[in-house]
Amino acid sequence: RERDYMEDRDASQRDGQDREGGASSSEAASGGASPHDSAGSRAGGFMYTHNESTGHYTLVPIEFTYLSELARALGGSQAANQSEGSADEDSTDEEARLTLSAIGRILAARNSYARSRVTNCCSVQAPEPTPMKADNDFHFRVRYDTGQLEETSVNVCRKIEASALSPDCPSLGQKISTTRRILPRHHCLADVFSTKVFCGTYSKSGNLFLSACQNQSLTLYNTEGGGFKRFRTVRARNIGWSILDTDFSPDQQWFIYSTWSPFIQICNVYGEEEKHYQLDLRPEMEDRFCVFKTAFSSDNKEILAAGNDGMLYFYNRELCDRVLVVDAHEDDVNAAAFGDASNNLVYSGGDDGLCKAWDRRVLSEEHPVPVGTLAGHKDGIVFIDSKGDGRYLISNSKDQSIKLWDIRKFSSEEGVKATIDKVRTQTWDYRWEDIPRRARKAMTEDLPGDSSIMTYRGHLVKHSLLRCRFSPFATTGQCYVYTACARGRVISVCVCAGWIRPVQRTLHCL
Repeated sequence: RERDYMEDRDASQRDGQDREGGASSSEAASGGASPHDSAGSRAGGFMYTHNESTGHYTLVPIEFTYLSELARALGGSQAANQSEGSADEDSTDEEARLTLSAIGRILAARNSYARSRVTNCCSVQAPEPTPMKADNDFHFRVRYDTGQLEETSVNVCRKIEASALSPDCPSLGQKISTTRRILPRHHCLADVFSTKVFCGTYSKSGNLFLSACQNQSLTLYNTEGGGFKRFRTVRARNIGWSILDTDFSPDQQWFIYSTWSPFIQICNVYGEEEKHYQLDLRPEMEDRFCVFKTAFSSDNKEILAAGNDGMLYFYNRELCDRVLVVDAHEDDVNAAAFGDASNNLVYSGGDDGLCKAWDRRVLSEEHPVPVGTLAGHKDGIVFIDSKGDGRYLISNSKDQSIKLWDIRKFSSEEGVKATIDKVRTQTWDYRWEDIPRRARKAMTEDLPGDSSIMTYRGHLVKHSLLRCRFSPFATTGQCYVYTACARGRVISVCVCAGWIRPVQRTLHCL
C-alpha cells in the first residue's frame, strides 16, 4: 500500500510539472503552512495533500507516509532558509530539533492510530501462564509451522520438493508467517434468534456454518467470501432440553447433532429432499441419557459419541450399528476427539478431571484400558481439542484453566490420585453458582504429578461446556488457542508466549 501510494504521488507530481502548475504535497489543507505546521497538523494521524493544478484536496492516512520522505521535505526547507541567508547555526540547530520533534509526533500519532483500530482486540491483564516445560518439542513445532524456522533445519527433502513443484511460490511456512498474526478485528451481525444458541460449527473447509438453537432449529449458512448466507433450516427431532453438539462430515454432505435422547441425528446438507435419520446408540441408561460430544472420523466411516453415563460410543455408518462401547470415566464424559487422521487414537475427558488416551487397535469392550492418563486439572473437563498430529491436545476445565498436553508423557499414579481427590472436594455447580473464594484461590495452586506442559488462565468457565480449539493450521500454523469466556468474550491465547487478548465482546458466549 505504501508503494502504491508513493507511485501515485510521484505520478501526480509529474503530471503537475507537465502542466507547469506543480503539485504541493506538503501543504496542509489550510494552505500556505510551513513544513513544520504541516507536520504538526499530521500529528493527528492524517495529512492533507493539495494538487494546485486540479484544486483537489486528498486525505492520506499517516500510516501510508514514509518518514524518510518527510525528513527530506523538512531538510529541503532548512536548505532553502540557509540559501536565503535567514538562518545561522543556531537556527539550523533549531530546525533539526523541530524536525526530530515532528517525526516523533508522527510516530506517536501513527501508534495511536493503530491502537484505535484494534480497540476491540487490545491485550488484557491475565494471570501469568505456567512456564513451558523443557522436555518437549511443542515450541519448536509451532515455530516451524509458522515459518519462524527454516525448513532445512527439519527436513531438506520438503524444501526440495516444494521448489520442484512450484519454484516461484512461497512455502507454506512463509505464507503462514505473513498471516498468523491476523485475528478477527471486527464483528458483524449474521443472524438473530429468539432463543439461546448453543452450538456453532464450521465445516473443515470453512465454507459452511451450522448453528443450533434451543428453539429446535438448525440453520445452515454458506460462508464463502466471508458472508453468512442462510440456505437451509432443519427442524430438529427428539430435542429434550436442547441441541448439545453438532459436526460436519469430512465430505460436507452430512451433519450430525446430539440431544437429550439415546439417538444421534444425521441429516443431509444439500438436496431438495430432506433426509433425516436416527442412529441408535442403545445405551443401558435410557432415562435422561444425552450425548455431550459427537464427531465424525476422518475417513467418514465412524461416529464418536461421549455420553453422560461415562461411556464412549463408536457407531459404524456402513454397518448402521453401534460397534463398540467403552466404560471410559467414573462420571459424565463431556469431551471426546480423534487424535489424528488414522482414527486409531481417541481422547476423552470427563467430570472426574482426567483426560484419557485410547488406542482402537488394542481396545477391548470387556476390559477397556487406556494407553495413558493425563492428570493435573482440579475440576471436571468440559472440552478437548486435538492438534491433529497424534501428540498434542488442549483441555478446558471448570477449574478456569486450559492445559496443553503431550501424550508422549502421561501422568503417574500419584498425579492421577491427586486429581481425583481434588475433584471430589469441589462442591460448587458451575451452571448457576459463582466460584467460591476458597476454590478460586486453590485453583491457582499446582497439583503434584501434573504432567501438562503449559497452563493458560484468564477466561471464565461457567453456565455451559465452553469450547476451546487450536487456530487453523492453514492460516496460523496453530500458534493460537481460542476459547469462549462466560464474560461474553472470545479469547485467543498465544500457545508459546501465553499472552491473552479478547477477540470480541458479546452479550453471551456459550
